[in-house]
Amino acid sequence: MYSKTILTIFLILVFCIEVTADETIDYSDSSSIASASPSEIDVTQAIASGNGGSLTAEQWSYENNLNLAEDISLYPNAQEAIKSKHSGLTLSLTEGHVSYENGMIKNGDVVLDLNNKDIAGTIITALDEGGFVVERGSSDGSFEVQENHIDLSNEGAKAEIKTNSHIILSEDTILTDAKGTKIIAVNGETEVMVTDEETSVDGIAIVNDAQKNSVMIGDFNTNEKGSMVLDYANNVYVIETTSLSTSKMEIETET
Repeated sequence: MYSKTILTIFLILVFCIEVTADETIDYSDSSSIASASPSEIDVTQAIASGNGGSLTAEQWSYENNLNLAEDISLYPNAQEAIKSKHSGLTLSLTEGHVSYENGMIKNGDVVLDLNNKDIAGTIITALDEGGFVVERGSSDGSFEVQENHIDLSNEGAKAEIKTNSHIILSEDTILTDAKGTKIIAVNGETEVMVTDEETSVDGIAIVNDAQKNSVMIGDFNTNEKGSMVLDYANNVYVIETTSLSTSKMEIETET
């Protein structure tokens, strides 16, 4: 009787060991990783083993697993998981060094909030050197880059955000800086550089400041670019409307 009991216990233990062994994830084996349950997979361990590419979109989507990828561009299934979470956007995240955290994507020093409802319908492409191109897609779009507001409501509008301070606007794209100055790209590309103390514009554009001053830089008829530096620290604007015309405007700000 005792021998039968011991044998039964032995068989039960063997069965348990075999089941446990079957459920163990071998992180050196791509198929073992891919077949694992999303709730059981250790994304960090899969990446450390060099098999992060074997993780499925479902595994990436589970809880906060996407936050663990240091570079989304390396993992196509992680990109698919982000597209699934933010289905109102058209996303291409194959370039650069893109990270994701709770709906925020970062490439270089540029961060975009994919949870922002106003950005829905846009087309977002990561740039190899950092930053993103954001263009109007199926609907109007607007979003913030630091304290700068970008408006893509016009057809064909597009902004190439190279860094937080260096933004290139396509025709009919509008940028409003932190001081309330609105820059409307009129023809071709308009390059905008923004710092805490000044905003510089190079291209063919209309510039309207918060004091209701309005300046046209560049020549729409000849496609010759102009430039303008809005020196907020000294309340002075230096304007080169074309290569033949340069002027300086002192601005009275509201106190």
